Amino acid sequence: TLRARSSVNNPLLQFPAEGVTISLIRPTAVYVAITLKSGPPPGFMKYIIAGGGAPVFVDFATNSSTSYAHMNAGGACGVGAANYLRTPRFGDDPPVIESFSALGGTPIFFDANGTRLESPVVRQQPKVVAPDGTLNTFFGGIEILGTENRFFGTSAAAPHAAAVAALILELNSSLLPIEIYDLLQYTAVDMDDPSTEEFDVGFDFRTGYGLIDANAAVSFLLGIPT
Repeated sequence: TLRARSSVNNPLLQFPAEGVTISLIRPTAVYVAITLKSGPPPGFMKYIIAGGGAPVFVDFATNSSTSYAHMNAGGACGVGAANYLRTPRFGDDPPVIESFSALGGTPIFFDANGTRLESPVVRQQPKVVAPDGTLNTFFGGIEILGTENRFFGTSAAAPHAAAVAALILELNSSLLPIEIYDLLQYTAVDMDDPSTEEFDVGFDFRTGYGLIDANAAVSFLLGIPT
């Protein structure tokens, strides 16, 4: 049974991506076929499976980067996610990255004008990690032992990083975005990529420079030792 398909005319639209959505109510084996309709074959291809929370098992997993689009943009600050309960404040030091947090390292082959670069550019993304699973007033997952609305995902983590950036700007409104990024990175709590054998000191493509630390960032800006 054909459950979903996509047939975007990529050359016509100048859009090098397609997507399909499949909704399942029970564990089901799904087969994905990627074919070339016309033209020369691409030199690089990536497929990303974005699960909705349920475990997904892939026969031909590449274990490669899943960071793309705005998160991988040159001027962006990509943000990973760590459950707030798996941070130093709640006993986990170093903090623990969420399993679904996107892995960086996706190469860039073209500039903004569509001209192929002489060699691919691999950007350091994500830059930092922020907490998710925190309370909000009207949406998100319901806690098992309570009735609070808790929002999970990197979409929940990014606003926390933005809030810390806003505090920094409140102290010094002349700072450029790159300077704020550097401050968040320099004062972050280092984290480990669980898929590697040794502890990843400093930047890694799973956790960036680590979990943002608002107190450390603001104290550094004020010249207060921490």
